[in-house]
Amino acid sequence: RRLYGLAAAQGHAEAQTTLGILHSSVLGSTPRLRGGAKQPALVAHRASALVAAADSGSRELQAPKQRARAVLEVGALFAACVSLSLMSDTLTKRVLQQGSGLTVTVTFFHFAMSALAGTVVVPALAWLARSNPAAEDGAKKQAVLPPLSLRDMGVLFPLICCQALGFLFTNLSLKFVTVSFSHTVKACECLFTALLTYILLGQVVSLPKYLSLLPVAAGVALSSATELQFSAAGFGAAMMSNLLFASRSVLSTRLFQQRSAAASTLYWLMCCGALAMLSPLFLTQISFASLMPHTTTAPLGALALCGLAHFGYNMLSFMILQRTSPITHVILHAVRRILVIGVSTTMLRNQITALNWAGIAVAFVGVLGYSLSP
Repeated sequence: RRLYGLAAAQGHAEAQTTLGILHSSVLGSTPRLRGGAKQPALVAHRASALVAAADSGSRELQAPKQRARAVLEVGALFAACVSLSLMSDTLTKRVLQQGSGLTVTVTFFHFAMSALAGTVVVPALAWLARSNPAAEDGAKKQAVLPPLSLRDMGVLFPLICCQALGFLFTNLSLKFVTVSFSHTVKACECLFTALLTYILLGQVVSLPKYLSLLPVAAGVALSSATELQFSAAGFGAAMMSNLLFASRSVLSTRLFQQRSAAASTLYWLMCCGALAMLSPLFLTQISFASLMPHTTTAPLGALALCGLAHFGYNMLSFMILQRTSPITHVILHAVRRILVIGVSTTMLRNQITALNWAGIAVAFVGVLGYSLSP
């Protein structure tokens, strides 16, 4: 039926003749062309060409729909990622303002809820990857992480330390400075990444990448100089988190060279290890009575919600990375930071001067330049 439709639409006499031959063959008569010569090989060749043409036309019609569906899917994931990131940062800021000793507690709940939610989400994502017939074999193998050896644990341990201390210093910076300023300072992570890549791996990036680091440093310096709520402790904590997260990024390449694993699975393992690492510190300073005061807004519920939002936006970020290129992911990550800065400023009623906004813009232009440079 598809071949007859193609022949009728195109009006090719040759296609109609070939179809007539195929039809007569199905009815049991001998296929013949003009002149009575039997040419079954020619008939099969022409029929295959028609089928290939029909399949190609069908794929061309489906391609725009698939691209539109992929764009909508990434857009929905990005919107959810920005929303959860904003929720996590604003809840963290408000909880930290309620007491002086809640930095470790907030970080502990980030990892506790991530480890708990990951026991459901990570196996579900692995099952979806294995059951997807369109997925490549490499992606299916990454969905299942084989048992970790002692050598793997030796490589994973520094990553766990960077994960635990990196988020601890991030939350510590939110205690002293605004969410917008903390995100601006964290744009300097690429500075530490370029430096550690050279020190630890002996790799040199291109000259355009090095030049793009200049506006990053200049933008952060301008933003720091014009920040109305500047704190040396908050600035130092944010810079320390940059160093730790850059170390995690560089060291993770060694694990991926030795072990094929999905990035989301690795992130969940690091959260579980960071939870075990912070548990003794959390238990020694925790005041359980302070988590359940006689008020309408219990910090325990806020901490749990904050931890779930923290896990959610990180997992969505990995899902976006799997559906886009690394460059697209970096650009979306920079856009997410800018949106979080703008919306959090409005929600938390923080004042940002024009020069501060200029510093933020210059810093993120440098980040995009670093990401897009060859």
